[in-house]
Parts: sequence; C-alpha cells; structure tokens
Amino acid sequence: MIARRRWRLPAGLAFALLASATGGCLGNPAGTTLCEQVTTRPLRDGERVRGRDPAALLAPYDGSWRGTLAWRNGAATGLTLAVTNDPPSALTAQVCSGVVAVETTRPATAASDDGAVGASWPLTASVSLDTDPIAFFPVTPVMLTGDFQPPITTIVDLALYATVEITLRLDWTMPATGPSGGAIDFKGTLIAGGVDRIELGTIVFQAQ
Repeated sequence: MIARRRWRLPAGLAFALLASATGGCLGNPAGTTLCEQVTTRPLRDGERVRGRDPAALLAPYDGSWRGTLAWRNGAATGLTLAVTNDPPSALTAQVCSGVVAVETTRPATAASDDGAVGASWPLTASVSLDTDPIAFFPVTPVMLTGDFQPPITTIVDLALYATVEITLRLDWTMPATGPSGGAIDFKGTLIAGGVDRIELGTIVFQAQ
C-alpha cells in the first residue's frame, strides 16, 4: 500500500484529472469528514466496489474531444485532446475506513492542427463512490517541450528570454465528462531582468 497525504472526503461524486499520479487534498466543503490517511490498493479484474463496477465508473473519462484554439495574434486552429484506454489501464482503490474512490492513470495527448501544440502525459481520473455530483478539479498544467514554432514564435520573441515555460491548461468541471476549455500560457524570464506572463491562446471545446 502507498500512504497518501491527509484528505477531506466530500459527500458526493468527485472527479479529478491530474498531470501526475500523486495524491492530494479535496478541500473542505460543507459536510465533509476528515480522513487522516488514504492508502491505495490494486483492484482485481472484475472486482466490484460497494456494488459498483469501477471500470464503468471510469469509462466516461477516456475518449477524444475536439476544440478550437484561438491564438493571441488572431489565428485559429483545431485542437484534439485524446485519452486512451487501449490496452485497459490498471484500476486502484483509495481506502480510508473502506473504499472511498477508484482511480486509474491513462495516456493523454493534445495536438493542434497547425503543429504548434503537441503534448503527452499520464492523466489520472479519480471517481468517488458517493452519490451527488460536486466540486471541480483544475487540471495541473502540462509543460510543452520541443522546438517551438509559429504562431508561438511570432507572438513572443523567445530570444529575449533566458528561460521559458509554455504550458497547456485545461478547464474540466464536474459533472461534465469532458473539458469545456483551456489555454496556452507563457512564462518567460527576460535576459534583461523581469518576468513576462502571457496567455498565448484560448481553447474552447465542442459540447458532446
């Protein structure tokens, strides 16, 4: 078992999308109880948890979502977010005085039609076993790497910066099973001193 940090359990259905498989806190909404330590254990093939099929609970959170990326300079392009469950990912249970949630980690990719955005990362989906949809969990920003190209390099002059960070941020709010939007964010430390923060573009996903 893997020990996790202190977690407050909400009285409802929670869904978390993370750019890593680390544990975290759910906050402290009204009506919650304090769980001092959450542990995890693998689920067996076909195992049901509190009468529910964990694979079915997590099934809505793999697929493909199509959106439009509007760049700061006025250009626009399509963007596809894909989360795959082929082959099926391993499922785990989060335990604190009984199983409180099920989760899995799946490969995720994001790519824009103009080739300026390309990212892949392990994305964790976590569904609690309570009943009422509540709350939302912002996705941890995903770092974009590689040789940046237009329109990124036409919006910002990368030669002016000692270091740059360009990240993909997604807005994913319960009870939706897909993201509603997001952004491409820039942070750069200037060679001459100071830090610039620029929203390079915004993303709107098509409703499904």
